[in-house]
Amino acid sequence: MYRVKYEKRIVSILAACKHYEDIEKRQKRVCGRQRIMEQFEQLLTCAICLDRYRNPKLLPCQHSFCMEPCMEGLVDYVRRQVKCPECRAEHRIPYQGVQGFPTNVTLQRFLELHIEITGELPDPTSGQVQFIFSSKNFKTF
Repeated sequence: MYRVKYEKRIVSILAACKHYEDIEKRQKRVCGRQRIMEQFEQLLTCAICLDRYRNPKLLPCQHSFCMEPCMEGLVDYVRRQVKCPECRAEHRIPYQGVQGFPTNVTLQRFLELHIEITGELPDPTSGQVQFIFSSKNFKTF
């Protein structure tokens, strides 16, 4: 009789342990997703304004910055050069100005993906974030 009670108790303890293991695994997955999203956010952040990229332009040294106001602030109009704040490389300004630097298409696509995942849009005037919701069931698009 004691053996049956003892076995039942062990089974219930093992079931509880399994339940807590499942909870711990779920928490690790959530923490992992949060860490991934934080890293994703860092990739989408301009090193100058520390805001989400707006029209990211690519310098020849492969560093990207927002076209306005960040890239405009780097221009040395006398020498017609831009000095990269990350690696200090100096680049000639194209004839069209900083608009002539190529748009970082990869970053632009990641920005669009971020909008689809979170529903957040950067406010082009103040750098604040706006939320967009669909009218069907309030899921973000």
